[in-house]
Amino acid sequence: MTPEQKELIVEGERLEADLSNGHRGDPNTMSDAIRYLIRTNRIQLHAEFVSSDECKARMASCPGAKGKHAINWPGALALVCSVFGLIYMVLKIAGNTE
Repeated sequence: MTPEQKELIVEGERLEADLSNGHRGDPNTMSDAIRYLIRTNRIQLHAEFVSSDECKARMASCPGAKGKHAINWPGALALVCSVFGLIYMVLKIAGNTE
């Protein structure tokens, strides 16, 4: 969580308390609440719409991202063949015991 997001959480809690304590008619509180909603949406949109290069850069700096590789076609084919071979062996053994 970024410092800006933490600041938004604290500000949101303060605004919620102000609105709950009877300051709903105060123009300053309403203005602060509208400004808060706009900032929240701006930060959320900025976080959701990242370029593919920025996404790769962010993922490269994640601690769990290193060492994980997607399965390739030969690995997937070997896995499928192993599963079918295992099913075939089980069915063959089950067929011989009857």
